[in-house]
Amino acid sequence: MSYDYTLFANAEVSNEIVATVAKALYEGKDSLVAAGPIWSEFDPAKLAHITTLEFHPGAIEFYKSAGIWTGN
Repeated sequence: MSYDYTLFANAEVSNEIVATVAKALYEGKDSLVAAGPIWSEFDPAKLAHITTLEFHPGAIEFYKSAGIWTGN
């Protein structure tokens, strides 16, 4: 079974908070996998992979710094 992982944030949430959450997801795979089987296929490198949704500027900021940003 394959899962899609999408986290939504209101545009009013600060860039700093969104970047912090994105970083925690990106760096926390081991903890997520330990939390339950739904995370077994989680690939942090694909956090910025979805191209059909608008990204929060804080997420873009982190994804660029992590080298996984695929957007413009």
